[in-house]
Amino acid sequence: MDPEQLTKRMLKENRLCVLATASLTGKHEAATIEYTEDEEFNLFFETFPSYRKYPNLKQNPQVSIVITENSEEPRTIQMDGRVFELSGKIAEEAKQRCIAKHGKGKRVYNDPEIRFFKFTLDCIKVLTHGGYPPRYKIIRNKKVEIE
Repeated sequence: MDPEQLTKRMLKENRLCVLATASLTGKHEAATIEYTEDEEFNLFFETFPSYRKYPNLKQNPQVSIVITENSEEPRTIQMDGRVFELSGKIAEEAKQRCIAKHGKGKRVYNDPEIRFFKFTLDCIKVLTHGGYPPRYKIIRNKKVEIE
């Protein structure tokens, strides 16, 4: 399968990813989260201000995401990019995307404290061969200047 099509399929079929964040002082945190996606490899997710990842996301928007598919031949997507907290109509659209993928039974989406984020891609690579040595295909790689 074409690596870009494989990546789109994996993003659509999976529900969970690992989000890695870091504070400005370098304190790291990783969390398994639910996400939803669009056709441009953007991801949308929610969190609460009381969770450890929230201050990291606000202080340092650079994050990494890993999605692993457990199949006969393991496949992994590794993504680097930035997140932005959403508000207003755009946050409501992200909420509706999450409900569509994860179900309306998720009462959490109606909590007034919930915050929605959008992940935008800088680089994505997919593991195309899990043997030794592993082989990756870079799908997108956007040069980003660190501020």
